[in-house]
Amino acid sequence: MPIPMPRSVASGRAYRVLRVQERVPASVEDFALTALLEIDLDGTAYLVEGCSVRDGDGVRFYEKDAAHDGRDVRVWRVRPSNDGGFVAVHEAAY
Repeated sequence: MPIPMPRSVASGRAYRVLRVQERVPASVEDFALTALLEIDLDGTAYLVEGCSVRDGDGVRFYEKDAAHDGRDVRVWRVRPSNDGGFVAVHEAAY
């Protein structure tokens, strides 16, 4: 049976982070060891499961496919935005 792919996203585009671990993030520390991000994907909330590591002024978030043995799906760079919130940017290659 083919493995379904997650929704497609544009590499390099910043998507607003709505929640981290089901709460609105206030600082980059809120992303430590994160398991769940919710981003605004063109007006629709999109859940991203995985784990993160600190990377400069933000985190690198490794999206996993929990339904299929946790295989790597994509990598996101989460960083503070100019409006005081956070954005997640899909990195094309890692």
